[in-house]
Amino acid sequence: MNTIEEAGGVAVGLTGHIHDFDDNVASLFSNAMFATGQWVEDKSGPLLGHIKAAIYDDDGRGITFNLTNMDNGVEQHGTLAPQEEVNFNFMSAVIDVDYEELEHFMENALKDSGIDFVLEEHHHDHDHHHH
Repeated sequence: MNTIEEAGGVAVGLTGHIHDFDDNVASLFSNAMFATGQWVEDKSGPLLGHIKAAIYDDDGRGITFNLTNMDNGVEQHGTLAPQEEVNFNFMSAVIDVDYEELEHFMENALKDSGIDFVLEEHHHDHDHHHH
């Protein structure tokens, strides 16, 4: 068991591609992250942990996003020129929420954001079925 499990924590990561990236998409992604933070607070109280993301091109250049404090909001570092397709990683490591619910919320936050994205297939080490 690792420290995050001992603390009742979960870590969910989503990876995929965004189509038609521009500054507006970065703003929408930031909003999806903030919505995730609000959901965590609604479920478990103050945000303990962090929600991070990176949007980057094939050369690894891009923007990082970090949410550790809801009062400060999402911190954004770096810039990325508009382009047809970029990659992203979206990760939440928080405590006192259910893994499946968190993963579902993060996916829906992205879907609801209006961002044109595709998730890579992801595999878990526990059994469940997606319908």
